[in-house]
Amino acid sequence: MQNPRLIAGLLVALCAAGPAAAQVCQPGPTALVLSGGGAKGVAHIGVLLALDSAGVRPDLIVGTSMGAIVGAMYASGYSARQIDSMARALPLTDLFSSARPRAPLAWGGRLPVVLWAMGEQGFALQTASVDEPRANAILNAAMLRGNLLARGNFDSLPIPFRAVATDLLAWQTVVLGEGDLAQAVRASIAIPIVFSPERIGGRVLVDGGLTANLPVGVARDLGARRVLVSDVTSRRSDADSISGEDPLEVADRLFGVLFEQPRPLLGPEDLLVRPEVREFGNLDFTPDRVAELIAIGRAAGAAALQTRSCIPVPAVLRPTQLPRRVTGLRTARVEETPLLQRLLNVQAAQDLDLPALTAQVLGLRDSDLYRSVWLHPTGNRDSVQLIPAARRLPHRLTGVGLSYDNELGGQVWLGGIERRGRAGDIELSALLTLARFHREAEVGARLFTGLTRFAVTPKAQLVFSNDVIRKFELPGVEDTRNEVPEIRLQVGLERPFANGWHLTVAAEPLTWKQRGIDRNWALGGRVVLVRRREPEVRRVFADLQWNTEYVRGEAEAALRASAGRLVVEPRLRAAWGRDLPPHHSFVLGGNEGFPGLQRYELRGDREAVVSVQSTYRVAGPLDLRLQVAAGRIASGGSLLGDLDWRAGARVGVGVETPIGPIHFETGWGSGGRKASLVRIGRWF
Repeated sequence: MQNPRLIAGLLVALCAAGPAAAQVCQPGPTALVLSGGGAKGVAHIGVLLALDSAGVRPDLIVGTSMGAIVGAMYASGYSARQIDSMARALPLTDLFSSARPRAPLAWGGRLPVVLWAMGEQGFALQTASVDEPRANAILNAAMLRGNLLARGNFDSLPIPFRAVATDLLAWQTVVLGEGDLAQAVRASIAIPIVFSPERIGGRVLVDGGLTANLPVGVARDLGARRVLVSDVTSRRSDADSISGEDPLEVADRLFGVLFEQPRPLLGPEDLLVRPEVREFGNLDFTPDRVAELIAIGRAAGAAALQTRSCIPVPAVLRPTQLPRRVTGLRTARVEETPLLQRLLNVQAAQDLDLPALTAQVLGLRDSDLYRSVWLHPTGNRDSVQLIPAARRLPHRLTGVGLSYDNELGGQVWLGGIERRGRAGDIELSALLTLARFHREAEVGARLFTGLTRFAVTPKAQLVFSNDVIRKFELPGVEDTRNEVPEIRLQVGLERPFANGWHLTVAAEPLTWKQRGIDRNWALGGRVVLVRRREPEVRRVFADLQWNTEYVRGEAEAALRASAGRLVVEPRLRAAWGRDLPPHHSFVLGGNEGFPGLQRYELRGDREAVVSVQSTYRVAGPLDLRLQVAAGRIASGGSLLGDLDWRAGARVGVGVETPIGPIHFETGWGSGGRKASLVRIGRWF
């Protein structure tokens, strides 16, 4: 994931563009009109590059959906070249990428198959869609500079701006020119099925493309004499295939129908730019496609400008200045103010550090409290006050997950979350896991406090578990099974960081009972560092336990690279322990196992594994899979000893389904070993 400070730096860099000499049109306001069109709207950036090169700058910008995103940034004083850089640096894919229902941190990274949420409107069943807290935080960061300049009035931007949305109840076009800039843009892109509606001023607003995808009429109603139109709407071929499994794929096809509207009439001084984007998907934001769309938009813009006999007089950017100080933060709910002050790191009467504030705003995507936090800045020329409007995540959650392994049997988990307190700052959790070789019940509590400057969360967790240890006297032949019950209490602090990193430091007393041995008691501590989100690019995990009976440490790192249909994931894992009880010993390959071996066949207190997983998308949800691995497991000695190394490979197919991936694979390992793997769902 991108460095928030780097992204913040891109968001605040400014450069100037000088107008080129050209015959000018008659005086009168010129409006730039940017249509909706999902990912195709990235082509607007290329059109802006052409306009900048020709010295054309509008007096007004009107944008719908993706056009509102690009238009708001241009109106905020960014050049087209800067917007180009930010489009490549900001994770635009995260705005519209499909994600599993958002699960709280207390569930330990488990992804539910089904999630019921109790929110403001009662219980709702959540399914796969976009990660709204993440998308809202990205919009907040991209619009932050303009938001601070506008301070509630979009006419105060360097170029006046209007975002176009649709009133879902009245089915009317709504033109937004005041309020929070990021929230207005969010309303304009609220595509049904993909995003939940945005409520502004008592209205329920969704994507403006449903009623005014090409808002030329809005621009004329606002006094524009002429319009410069960038139109990226086009219907995809009816021959395009669709699986129907992904709601975003269904929405993609739906847009091609709903956004097809009569073309507005244009006059002789108007300019129409129509980039050829027919073969692009409405929701395809992959880096290669983004680069192609920008290039296509620039070529189309340059070609259209060559056909004109006159160029509008470039508007003069209004002199604007970012506020130098933040006078403070307040909310309608007094009890919520300390929490938001902590999350945004905003104190009274402090100098404005735009990159730092941008990084804090991006950090809201990993909050376990808020779906959205619209800043609503207000103030005078030199200072600004934030009056956030915050929308909480549901206060009650129930989730269910399940999976199956041909060797380990079935697993099921049931989790519950209850958020209480005046500000919803106390989280109670419960989790029950039932599996053939592992059973666990845990209860926990977390306190989101605003009493300190740093986002430190006190937590307590009590866990009752029972592990069944498989014993193999001969290779591949299971001999006995021993059960080890354990009770563990964890009391400590959590600290989130940028990019989804999460640190836990805790005291941990525990007790367990082995067959034929007196009950063991231990007192110690634990440190866990994890990137909490399901990884799109990289994964890192580290866990260190030490107590009066044993020491145990493990670390894992994985990268993800893609080229077209091919995805390659190299993975490195290392683990070391001393005096480990059997249920805390390491298993070669972990839950994924090792090619050619049965799961949990080889145990020890030293483990080293390196593997490369390659996946090739054949068609629809069907993948071909190949894994090659090398590793060792040992008891005692050095971590990277000369003995006990094994190699193996595993091949098969995988299918993505609504309940998770399904894998059918066969593996071969050292010594002629062979073992199959059948997995349904996400193992936990």
